[in-house]
Amino acid sequence: MTPPVLQARYGAQAPAVSLLHLPALDAMLHHRTVRHFLGDALPEHTIETLVAAAQSAPTSSNLQTWSVIAVESQARRDQLAITIDVTVSGQQ
Repeated sequence: MTPPVLQARYGAQAPAVSLLHLPALDAMLHHRTVRHFLGDALPEHTIETLVAAAQSAPTSSNLQTWSVIAVESQARRDQLAITIDVTVSGQQ
């Protein structure tokens, strides 16, 4: 049986495999990127938990380098959005 996630990606050429015994592979195939976020505050200790998970993930050369900047002020977020947009679009 071909999993729907592989069927959607590869169509008729999707391999017929079972992912029931491969939960890590199933998780990777269902990965998605989110670029729109709610304005809600995160529950306490969420950032620390996410950083701990990120530090545990394998990386190239096993370096596990990371950085996190938590911006809680809406005014600063708005200014960052303007700055990033100007930088990305090349406008001055």
